[in-house]
Amino acid sequence: MARGNAIDERREWVIDSGASYHSTGDAHWFGPGTLKNSSNSITIVIADGTEIISEKSGMVKFNYRYGNQTEEMTLSEVRFLPGSAANIISVGKDEGKGNQFTFRNGRCVVTDGDGDDLINTHKSGDVSKIRAYGLGSLNVASSKISKAELWHQRLNHPGKSVMQAMVSKQIINDFPADFKTSDLDFICHDCPRGK
Repeated sequence: MARGNAIDERREWVIDSGASYHSTGDAHWFGPGTLKNSSNSITIVIADGTEIISEKSGMVKFNYRYGNQTEEMTLSEVRFLPGSAANIISVGKDEGKGNQFTFRNGRCVVTDGDGDDLINTHKSGDVSKIRAYGLGSLNVASSKISKAELWHQRLNHPGKSVMQAMVSKQIINDFPADFKTSDLDFICHDCPRGK
């Protein structure tokens, strides 16, 4: 996996036969309420040797073009890797769901259990990629942030406990009346980069 933050990279999903997990470093891909704490944290070593701890996972949905049609892909158990720029589809994880991957003649063909083609893509360099549209990728450009995220950014990225204290002491007083501490369970992309 590579590190970076170009918008084109964020929309591409790499089909990786060596990856143990589906993964992304961009929390916007996860559907509302689907990114949750995992029952176990795991350490993933990316291509440059960097170790990233993943403590959250969830479901990702996106659209992609197949021929002249738009298809929808759903990936379950996608690991969130803070700081990683790559979006990875694990061949092993998806084959466990009944799909089959064939790599030959510069192409990657993915078929379902009935033998119907799901993906047929060219290799780009040494990797096979699909470009995602809609659903998750729309969230990248048009996501609305919560009051908690807005104040987190305005106050130079304080931790959750500091934010809780500020709310309870009414230092921040424009939170909604139905505010819950779980509202502070958002993912900040800038915090890992600043460490």
